[in-house]
Amino acid sequence: MIQPARPLTTWLTLATFSAAVGLLGCSEPAGDPIEPTPDEVISPEISGETSPEPTESTEPVAESPLELDDLPPPTPAEPETISAPEPEPTAEPAEPEPSDTANLELKPVTYEELKAYIAESDAPLTLVDCWASWCDPCKENFPHVLEMADSFEDKGLKVIALSFDAGTEVDDIDEAQIKEAKRFLSAMDVSKIENLRHGQLLFESFEAFNVTTIPAVFLYDGEGNEVARFTYDDPDNQFTYDEVEAKVAELLASE
Repeated sequence: MIQPARPLTTWLTLATFSAAVGLLGCSEPAGDPIEPTPDEVISPEISGETSPEPTESTEPVAESPLELDDLPPPTPAEPETISAPEPEPTAEPAEPEPSDTANLELKPVTYEELKAYIAESDAPLTLVDCWASWCDPCKENFPHVLEMADSFEDKGLKVIALSFDAGTEVDDIDEAQIKEAKRFLSAMDVSKIENLRHGQLLFESFEAFNVTTIPAVFLYDGEGNEVARFTYDDPDNQFTYDEVEAKVAELLASE
């Protein structure tokens, strides 16, 4: 360790003293020689004081940042499946029962037999609707015929639905056509009308009613006389069932 420089005054004092001794023949002073001051005195170490040991820091040590490549791939969440409620089974509609099995016999009658039957009835007005299961306009307007039978029943209207089913030959009846006609009628309430079918050759029935096509509607009075007809024979004069209903109301009002 480097000793600090002595003060200048001390050095001059010693030099003067040495010169005097040299002149006087001064020997070293008796006794033990003075030893230099140990370094420990000049720069003593503090007893009991030791170098501070490193203490553990309470501050969190920053970790090295994770790279994206170091992260594990995300696990896809399984989608939550919600089961839809099962639809309740829909009951299938039951096959319609015939409203009146007696009316569904489709008894065959000729034109003359039909006229005699009408004349014998007590009804002041009879409506005959000529139709067939193979005639779409006939089936489309059939519900209106049923409505008229219901609306004018109390006023004396009698309704006969005359089917032109059963084929073209009397001796070779088409049972499939008759079955189809019955199936069509059984889907509706036909309890207020009479259901018959023509009982002669088809062209003979057309000739007897003097028509070339159906549907066709005829109105008869209490004696069996024709009082009104509605046909599609004239392309320029096509009737509607509303017109039929209006005529029925007019004739019954006059009774």
